[in-house]
Amino acid sequence: MGETLTAVDIFAGAGGLSLGAKRAGFQVPVAVELDGNVTPTYLKNHAGTTVLQTDVRLLNGAEVLRLVPSGHVDLLMGCAPCQGFCSLTAKNQRRDPRNGLVSEMARLVDEMMPDAVLMENVPGLATRGDELLAAFISRLRRAGYKPNWWNVQMADYGVPQNRRRLVLLAGRGFEIDLPLPSHARTATNDRPAWRTLRDAIYGTSAPHRFDRTRTVGGPRRVNWHVVPSAPSHYAIPAARGHARSDAHRSRRSVVAGVPPRRL
Repeated sequence: MGETLTAVDIFAGAGGLSLGAKRAGFQVPVAVELDGNVTPTYLKNHAGTTVLQTDVRLLNGAEVLRLVPSGHVDLLMGCAPCQGFCSLTAKNQRRDPRNGLVSEMARLVDEMMPDAVLMENVPGLATRGDELLAAFISRLRRAGYKPNWWNVQMADYGVPQNRRRLVLLAGRGFEIDLPLPSHARTATNDRPAWRTLRDAIYGTSAPHRFDRTRTVGGPRRVNWHVVPSAPSHYAIPAARGHARSDAHRSRRSVVAGVPPRRL
């Protein structure tokens, strides 16, 4: 049996990146997430991971390494907040204070010296945030890493969604290539056409209520085909008839009489 690889997830959110790392064969002993509303969800997904609920700017690499059993990290991965770079906020001329968190990830690479680095963000990081991306890459190179980045269409990799993301991979002393696409917009001899939402969910059974999955061994037993146990945190304006998550509201509430959540 080969040696178990270890990954640390910063800006961990609900744990999607950690899930991908585990499916790729990594253990994820430590994750970092500031938002206390999100960490319970992460722990439901990854019960064996220690979650540091703290601001990355206050974290040092030695503190993280002490929580890794081997004291060594094979992969440091993170998806820094993208709001300041995404197309939806392009009209906002105000600089988002979270933009600097990209640099904090570079600092943690210096302090932890993992074998490899994975960073994901929106394509706007290479345009609106080009100086930050250039500084991030420069710092990696000074530390002995060989970074490459791509503007990736997620549908080319089997995701049933037309979504582009900037993906950066860097190895300490070696390059990491992006895997070849598995799908194409139009089917070819060696690649099937992009998957649709119908391809992904057609024929599935009715979802299970999250709280009731305990009777069948937990949500993993039903492949996470679940719906919330209680009403979700969505506001549905009666006049407009659509739902919008609190996370995508501006500071001015979209619902009369409902104050915006302080971020």
